[in-house]
Amino acid sequence: MVFTVGVENDNLKFVKWTIPLKKKIKSAKKFYFTELNRQNGERDEKQFQLTRFTNYISHYNLSWSHVHVEFNQDFKGKLELDIKLCLQEVKSSIDNSTSSETIPDYHRSPCEIWVFVNSEKYFLKKSSDSDYWKSEFFRVDIQESMNSSSIFLEIWIKFNPFDVREMSAHQNLADYLFVEQTNCDVKFCFDDGRQIGGHKRILSARSPVFAAMFNHDMQEAKTGKVSIKDFDLEIFRELLHFIYLGRTSEPLDASKAQPLFLAADKYDILDLREDCSRKLLSSIQLCNAIELMIWAHKNSVDHVKEAALDVAVRNGQEICLQKDWEMLTIIHPELYPLATRRMMEIAQFPAVKRKASN
Repeated sequence: MVFTVGVENDNLKFVKWTIPLKKKIKSAKKFYFTELNRQNGERDEKQFQLTRFTNYISHYNLSWSHVHVEFNQDFKGKLELDIKLCLQEVKSSIDNSTSSETIPDYHRSPCEIWVFVNSEKYFLKKSSDSDYWKSEFFRVDIQESMNSSSIFLEIWIKFNPFDVREMSAHQNLADYLFVEQTNCDVKFCFDDGRQIGGHKRILSARSPVFAAMFNHDMQEAKTGKVSIKDFDLEIFRELLHFIYLGRTSEPLDASKAQPLFLAADKYDILDLREDCSRKLLSSIQLCNAIELMIWAHKNSVDHVKEAALDVAVRNGQEICLQKDWEMLTIIHPELYPLATRRMMEIAQFPAVKRKASN
């Protein structure tokens, strides 16, 4: 398989790949292609990386599934396959020897992705709750040959423009106002006596909750002090950092994404909540599925709860051996029957498991 990554310009990358095929007649109405290594509907995948910024590399997983197109045995035209693509950023890496700053999602993540095949453009749509970009099935023509052939595809990845001067000006302004705590007109106070300052107009512009707090006749607007009870100072500082700079101070991990999601949800910071949501969904594994399911259940984060539950029930034999499973039956008995019922459904209808895993 030939796989090539190229650059059209700073904001547009492309990936080209060729899949060699060998035809094998399996029935009077179908050809099957042996090099795809998959049956109808199952996925194959390939990883590649893109250098979006200096010292910043994004790693992507590209997967595709196919369905053979039926035709008459006497068919003389081109052979065809229906193909469906899925692209996901699986990780990113930064050379911290030169920069420890994270890149805002607006500039780092793709804004548009399409596949170009047979002189047609097919767009991939981004999932609302994850980093997945998916296409619908589209038809690929295969060069007619009695012995061998190939599929040639191009996927194009477009990013929002990045201006170093704009970013530098934004950084300098945020450093002056937030990091150096210059001309603050509101103080956020914590139970341990520590405080952190902010600016009412900036906070109001970014959060409707802060806007209601500071623009109406409320105690916080009069005193210029806000008591914070629900979050510790470090999480709240991260929330403010995102408000001022549009990104977290360091790449999110699952442990920080949980309280930060709740803070973003309380103060209605939608883009931060989406970032935390994507991190939580992408971090669900067999070893933490029950933990995240319980957290999401307690905090009414339904989409994370469903995703964690799905991982748990599709790995029922392993999950049932974990100590977390024993604790689930004791501490959260309301979740236990939900999980076991799903496991029984998969045991009774195995196709459910295959569909979910796809």
